[in-house]
Amino acid sequence: ASKISIVHNGIGDEFFRATPEAFFERWPQLRRPFVLHTGQIGEVKNQLGLVRSLKGLDIDIVLIGQLGGEQKYLDACLAEGGPRVHYLGELPHGELIASAYAACTLVAIPSRYEGMPNSILEALASDRAAVLTDTHTMDFELPTEVTAQVASSDDAAIRAAVERFLAHPPAPGRARGVVAEMSWGVVAEKLEGIYRQL
Repeated sequence: ASKISIVHNGIGDEFFRATPEAFFERWPQLRRPFVLHTGQIGEVKNQLGLVRSLKGLDIDIVLIGQLGGEQKYLDACLAEGGPRVHYLGELPHGELIASAYAACTLVAIPSRYEGMPNSILEALASDRAAVLTDTHTMDFELPTEVTAQVASSDDAAIRAAVERFLAHPPAPGRARGVVAEMSWGVVAEKLEGIYRQL
């Protein structure tokens, strides 16, 4: 173990400098508070659970992700949420998806299970609070003032976490500061330091 050094995956610079303008220019009808969910559409990402848990709240839900063969699952999400749920399709990784993070009120991805949820880290880099599954493989702590970890099957907990961040969003810059050491520049410096040490 003493010979192992861990350097986490980097987060693209576009998330640290994200602004909402590009997103709202493409989707001006979404200029109102919304919860963002990114990821492949399907049961494992639990979009339907999110929609059900937020039903009746005065907030929209925006889904972005690859559809694959899950049209029936998406149809169920849209039917459950009605006009408050919007599916924007799959967006290329880069400036536009970063702008979507910056445009949302908060990110909520209560997946059934996750590996290393880069989407949550990208949300934080975009300075947005995040609700995530408690079933993941991250090996570091995320502050509760910017994240909430919930059981994917607990609709009440998902709703309560979202309501908490709607009522008390983190101070500007707080979420971004949590992952500041995960920019690609910092990651490169850490890797260089390991090479020099060796």
